Parts: sequence; C-alpha cells; structure tokens
Amino acid sequence: MGLIAAWVTGALMGLISLVGLIMASAAHDPVFQFAGWLFFLFGVLMVFGLIASTVGRKDRD
Repeated sequence: MGLIAAWVTGALMGLISLVGLIMASAAHDPVFQFAGWLFFLFGVLMVFGLIASTVGRKDRD
C-alpha cells in the first residue's frame, strides 16, 4: 500500500472509530451499543495495523 493510500485509509478508519463511539454513547438498546463498540474496535485495530505495516517492521540483517 502506498503512503497516500495508507494516510487516506487511516483517516477513514479514524472516522469510523469516532462514529462508532458516538453510536455507542447515544444507543438506547444493547445491540446498537455493541455495534458501536465493534466499529470503534475495528477502526482502532486497523489504524494500529497500518502503523505497524508502514513504520513498525524493519528487517534486521
């Protein structure tokens, strides 16, 4: 994945995480609250995965 694509994907995943938190906080039933937490968790894990794949792993020879 290119650098620009990683930035765009990271921004979208951050937005999905934020929407998930808003969805979980405004939920009136447990199903929407659980779905909001899942969106948040998915977005955060994707952002961490993008960070790890972009800068985290260097081969040491």
